[in-house]
Amino acid sequence: MPSGRVAGSIVFECKDVKEWNSQWVTKFKKDLRENSHDIGIIVTTAMPKNIESFGNLDGIWVCAPPFFPMLATILRDQLIKVTRATITAETPKDQRDFLFKYMTSHKFTQKIQGVSEQIKSMTETLAVEKRALQKNWKKREQEIESIALYIGGFYGELEGLVGKSLPKLELYELEAPDEE
Repeated sequence: MPSGRVAGSIVFECKDVKEWNSQWVTKFKKDLRENSHDIGIIVTTAMPKNIESFGNLDGIWVCAPPFFPMLATILRDQLIKVTRATITAETPKDQRDFLFKYMTSHKFTQKIQGVSEQIKSMTETLAVEKRALQKNWKKREQEIESIALYIGGFYGELEGLVGKSLPKLELYELEAPDEE
């Protein structure tokens, strides 16, 4: 099972023969009992007279080779479902009642509501912080742009006074278009 618990065991025997032998079922049932296996499947090329492709013969499944994967999958799923039902039935009624009472109690509802309120509060706080950060970022961006404009204007004035002898600042120069 997905939980790691063993739901049971399915054992299969393969027979590649020309004729069916009814003694196989008797022997296989004995082997299953001795080893505490749950389900047995005989996969055979020679089917008993009353089974065409697959069927149950005295508690043992018999199938032709093409039907084995499908039959094994179906039986495995059923074995898991039966085991799950058994586990549920084994859970003491008083534990199930206790769990049901707890999950429908005011105490449980309050805990779930408390978690929900915390999530809502944290979401609102995050939204406030985002708005504050965006406001601060916008303010810093405008301050940087303002400083860049002042420096650009100052550099332009100096270039006008000094001329070409002023060292070039790439940040304030226009790039020549690429010629290709």
